[in-house]
Amino acid sequence: MEINMNKTLRGILKKRFSLYPDDSLFSFKKNDSADICKVTTKEFFHDVAVLGGELLNRGYKKSNIAIYGENSYYWVLSYFAVTASGNTAVFLDYHLPEEELSELITFTDCDCVLYSATYEDIASSMAKKTGIPFFEAESFFKEISREPSDEHIKVCEAIEVSEKDIAEIAFTSGTSGKYKGVMLSNANVVTNVESVSRILRPTGMSLQILPLYHTYGLLNLLGYFFA
Repeated sequence: MEINMNKTLRGILKKRFSLYPDDSLFSFKKNDSADICKVTTKEFFHDVAVLGGELLNRGYKKSNIAIYGENSYYWVLSYFAVTASGNTAVFLDYHLPEEELSELITFTDCDCVLYSATYEDIASSMAKKTGIPFFEAESFFKEISREPSDEHIKVCEAIEVSEKDIAEIAFTSGTSGKYKGVMLSNANVVTNVESVSRILRPTGMSLQILPLYHTYGLLNLLGYFFA
């Protein structure tokens, strides 16, 4: 996936890939198993391009795509695939009640939702209410992965992603009223990570505790792409 290494999330992934392709980037437990799954930068780079290409093939271009679920490899994969394909990731707090989640999905004009199987029942109910497609991220990706991936990768790399493109919409806590959507461009996100990385260089492994839909939690994760 040929990408300019500019101030985009796709750009920082490309840079990480060019420097440390065989480093272990993620470690996580498989469902209902004590086995630890490790994903290298090269493997993650490939997965992002495949999922991003599939989203584009399904007509999601410059779309708002919600991500709903607990911290997982597939949450991170969804986030990078959405932004790498020039779309906008909309963060949903999985602690919120269904009614509020449906309202946020509608408010941000989401075209589809990538969700975790943990919330299958709620996701199914919201799909009926909102009338948009809901894809369970892990099974959706695994289904795509059974097919040859070259075409998906070509589709994803052909899309131009600008620093000015909105990468994500995160919501405020709503303590003083209604939730407010904060739109952050690719340059906004990357500049924040660059600033933190000037004084904090993570080494070794890190356990992600804060939820990734929280901007501080996501910032902690993204810091490793500059390590």
